[in-house]
Amino acid sequence: METQTDIMNKMQERLAQSSALLNVVYGGGIDNFDECSLTVKDNYLWACASLVDEALELSKEIKLAKD
Repeated sequence: METQTDIMNKMQERLAQSSALLNVVYGGGIDNFDECSLTVKDNYLWACASLVDEALELSKEIKLAKD
């Protein structure tokens, strides 16, 4: 069974990976991305969406301390 720390670590990893992928396009220049084939662009965006979706699912497993 995963601990809360394990879940949080996984969620942070997925968000960091998503951020890195998106920075290549946003921060690195959209021109290079535009030159990619439709298949590559589709797979790239699919990877980004999958990582964010997984982070969202992981966030649902985090139990917050009661006030």
